[in-house]
Amino acid sequence: MKLYQERVCAEREELARKLERLDEFLMGEHDDLPPDELDRMTRQRLIMTLYVQVLNERVKAFGA
Repeated sequence: MKLYQERVCAEREELARKLERLDEFLMGEHDDLPPDELDRMTRQRLIMTLYVQVLNERVKAFGA
């Protein structure tokens, strides 16, 4: 595997872990969290999900 491919794989793994933690947080109770902040975090989750999907596509293409 080329160096840049290894970096993409590492980035995907790191982002996937962060996304998992954000998902866990968002599934909890948030009575003390302002609605605007919860909205921003929800949008962040969407963007991170799309980003992971793109990285998954790139990694899959490495094997092609």
